[in-house]
Amino acid sequence: MVASLIKLLFPARCACCGAVAGGSDVCVRCKEKITYINPPVCELCGSELKRCGCKNRKYAFDRAVSAMVYEGAVRNGIRRFKFEGKVAAGRFFADEMLRVISREYGDVKFGLLLAVPMSKLSLKRRGYNHCDILCGHISKKTGIEFDRRALTKLRESRQQHTLSWRERMTNLSGVFRADSKKVAGKTVLLADDIMTTGATLSECARAIKNAGAKEVFCVSAAMTELNRIN
Repeated sequence: MVASLIKLLFPARCACCGAVAGGSDVCVRCKEKITYINPPVCELCGSELKRCGCKNRKYAFDRAVSAMVYEGAVRNGIRRFKFEGKVAAGRFFADEMLRVISREYGDVKFGLLLAVPMSKLSLKRRGYNHCDILCGHISKKTGIEFDRRALTKLRESRQQHTLSWRERMTNLSGVFRADSKKVAGKTVLLADDIMTTGATLSECARAIKNAGAKEVFCVSAAMTELNRIN
């Protein structure tokens, strides 16, 4: 009875738009606007083969996968989650990440889960790292150890969205550092909310491997279409 009363007074809200979702994580209207990334997918960047645009691009990670295309309802939901404090929406995005992890990485034995870190200044301004929230959900469901201190961002960098693909790939050089005592010899799962060019994930993976990790696999809730990034 108490649970029913709570649901009546505080109905579940759509992770993407905030409307009453009728017991679901996403309302019917937004669900119709979500484009899922379905197999077969690229064995490197994770986009659908028919849309893959990662040719001639080199990454430090071993593989990346994403659950959805970053557009429409998904774009709106991630912005609400990331910039507007709607942290409850993180459960939906983490669940979608878990789905693609199970599908694409089912045979991989992960020894550590890491989130793409924020600088101390950015974290102070926002008050939370949204990727930590995603990893918390993923760790709880999978049992993979999550360590929020094993990977750090040493300084602020230029905003990636203002840069070209080539500029993005050099903008983050040397920005991240991993703790060798925590990552050495391990197969690492690295999580981010969005994969755009793959530059951020690649530089994080480079730092993790430089610290002695065996392999680095990436997962994101959503990705842009790489063939649209110049």
